[in-house]
Amino acid sequence: MMVSKKDIHDFMAARDVLKANIEMFHGGTRELYRVIASELRKLTCDGKSTLLTRMFHDLRLHPVRGSLNKMPAHLRENIILHIPSAMHFDGKGGCKITSLFDQRAEPLAIRDWLDQPLFSKDVTIEKLIRSVADKKSAHSDPKYNETLLFAKSVKLIDEDMHKQHIVAIGEYVLSVMEGAIRQYPNVLKSKA
Repeated sequence: MMVSKKDIHDFMAARDVLKANIEMFHGGTRELYRVIASELRKLTCDGKSTLLTRMFHDLRLHPVRGSLNKMPAHLRENIILHIPSAMHFDGKGGCKITSLFDQRAEPLAIRDWLDQPLFSKDVTIEKLIRSVADKKSAHSDPKYNETLLFAKSVKLIDEDMHKQHIVAIGEYVLSVMEGAIRQYPNVLKSKA
């Protein structure tokens, strides 16, 4: 399958939007996690229109650290909250997700990557991205869905847990995109 000029333009624009909004989020504009979620939805979980797989058909992404999928089923069923990320607390009342994905592990196909449980067996990467993008970013629904109700019930210091995790997912996807730009510079420049 050929990569179109529009795909390349959209890919580069998504990279720029992710990068700028991640920087501004860490600079204090915390609500920009919503924009990051919308970009992630377009890049990773938009069905046949998913931008990353249009650009890189065989793309594989690293699994979350300490995946629930690796636990025996009888243990997995009873877990109420699972936070697979490493966190850095700055001593000033703030924290940052520093390591959500296991880059030493075998990468997964994007569908398997999206289906990974994140906070519980019922909250996957895809459900979190779609929930934030669909309920808090592209739309403003009157009520949260079960994924957001669960994610909002846990705080990292005084901030809803899902905000930091959306940004950490965005940082990982951005690093994958920048790696692809370095690996395939001629493909991306030839049609831009």
